[in-house]
Amino acid sequence: MGGQSMGSEIGMSREKTGGRASVDDQVEAIMYGAEFGDAGLHAAMAKELHDRLVETEEEGRPLRVYAGYDPSKPDLHLGHSITIRKLRQFQDFGHDVIFVVGTFTAQVGDTSDKLTGRPRKSAEDVMDSARTYAEQCYRILDRDKTTVAYNADWLSDMPLADFESGASNFTVQQCLD
Repeated sequence: MGGQSMGSEIGMSREKTGGRASVDDQVEAIMYGAEFGDAGLHAAMAKELHDRLVETEEEGRPLRVYAGYDPSKPDLHLGHSITIRKLRQFQDFGHDVIFVVGTFTAQVGDTSDKLTGRPRKSAEDVMDSARTYAEQCYRILDRDKTTVAYNADWLSDMPLADFESGASNFTVQQCLD
């Protein structure tokens, strides 16, 4: 493929023909390079993507996709580029992309290191990192076709009762893991 992704090649052929890529071409390109570790899971994910693309095509609307990023550091890193490039593939196929920055959840701290955890950050420190994330994502994503959302916009005003209702879907152990 000469250094280009499958999505780029399909996108270029779509541009040459002046038409929209088929659902099957989109599924092939978006699933390309995705490792699920299990052939059954890969097939299920491909079918789910296919079904959603067919649904949006029939409704005459783009698929809306998002990925969330925790602004615990001031800069995105190489690992972030994997999911951001997948978002770009969706954009190239004409779908809506939302780049979600975890401005509320980043203030909570991270308990993945069970002994110490990550210290809580102030809203100001988190927003400083979040602003750099929003700018840096445009190195891959199309600025004019990307919505940047900050989860503090909807989570910071959430009443405790609503939080508890959502949290009831998870065990304490799942939250700790």
